[in-house]
Amino acid sequence: MPPEAMEILPNRALAAAREAREAKLAKFEAERVARAVLVPTSDATVRENLRARGMPVCLFGEDGHDRRERLRGALAHEKLTGQERVPTGGGEVVAEVEELRREEYLTEGGAELRKVRAELVEMSVRKAGERLARERGGVGRRAAREREERAVRCVRRMEVVASQVGGERPLSAICLFEAGGQRRVVTGGWGGGVRVWEGEGRCEEVQRLALHEGRVSAVCVPREWSDVLLTAAADGCAAVSARGEEGKFAERARLKGHRGRVGDVKMHPGRKGLVVSGGFDGEVRVWDDGREVMRQESGHEAVYRVGFHPDGGLMGSGGLEGGIRMWDLRSGRAVMTMGKAHAGGVLGLEFCADGQRVVTGGGDNVVRVWDLRAGKCEKTVAAHRGLVSAVRCGGDVVFSGSFDRSVKCWGVKRGWSLIAAVTGFEEKVTGVDCSAGGEVLVAACYDKTWKMWSGVED
Repeated sequence: MPPEAMEILPNRALAAAREAREAKLAKFEAERVARAVLVPTSDATVRENLRARGMPVCLFGEDGHDRRERLRGALAHEKLTGQERVPTGGGEVVAEVEELRREEYLTEGGAELRKVRAELVEMSVRKAGERLARERGGVGRRAAREREERAVRCVRRMEVVASQVGGERPLSAICLFEAGGQRRVVTGGWGGGVRVWEGEGRCEEVQRLALHEGRVSAVCVPREWSDVLLTAAADGCAAVSARGEEGKFAERARLKGHRGRVGDVKMHPGRKGLVVSGGFDGEVRVWDDGREVMRQESGHEAVYRVGFHPDGGLMGSGGLEGGIRMWDLRSGRAVMTMGKAHAGGVLGLEFCADGQRVVTGGGDNVVRVWDLRAGKCEKTVAAHRGLVSAVRCGGDVVFSGSFDRSVKCWGVKRGWSLIAAVTGFEEKVTGVDCSAGGEVLVAACYDKTWKMWSGVED
């Protein structure tokens, strides 16, 4: 039978699949257009725009943000259907939108910023050259393989060595450091308190600091600078404390300027005193010895995590809208942007020790590995059954903590396969940290306790 004489009978399943596919494509296109639509920020203007379109000005239980999103959907629909129009009395809307299109965000750089950037250029280029020389020369490959195998053995043989009640309110942050050959643990809680604990023996409280009045978002003792303690909190401040001769921390600088909660704070790995903070106002700020030297609009709705590349030239930021950005600190430019890195917010961000990847954890329960050279996602790990609250790199292993009451360890050089899982928590895990080699692990819990595991070989 010739092809032109053949009759194609209707197929209901095929037609239904085609319609479902077209509906999904239309939905994705509508979401793309909605994200690109410019919506007025003034609530009065939003109400005027809704009224001009014959839509309810206010719905029951609706706030300003909900009204703005409802207008965004209407504008996106008009754009998709080719019915874009300016409503009666909407001249102010057009003027505001045009002003937003023309507006540029410029940061005036002074002599201090130029000096910092010049130092970062010299330092990061030198460190990158040293790292590449090690990789190309293959020096110490056998030692690196033995180090990775030792780290995996330690993780698999980890046992609980400490468990302590950390305060009257749930714990929200934790970090591990060494001082004078002894391990110490720092915890931060919902009540704003920061405490330092012994990491060995009876794990007794060593010091209590009254640094903040709101929930502590982050505590950090940099591995490169064990005599510095960084904290950030919901009171809109970050604090820099220094450890004195007696081993006690005392506040040295208070970093004020963010409008609202400060999500995270980190110190540069190669330049002591250079600090970066990210806040819920969507800004990233750079501080040098307690003085603000740069303020940058991040492009995030709220900055929740920041981190430094081992070479010191790049900084990463993660936002609650689910996006991540890589910033070149030497120029202030964004060199890599992933607008939808996670379906939920980015709650953890950590650079790998090899300097080639960055690991993120989010509210979508997954851990993602990003290749900095290719600028794309290398691996998506279905890590947990609850949101990933923290990720931490310990050499050749990466730990992730979750609200599913577990901490899991992943092998960097083993295809990101699961090496071990720590379970048995009574409540959700809110923070995780580990030693530089991954042999010691600490976790903060919502049940007001912190715990330590060790797999150090005798």
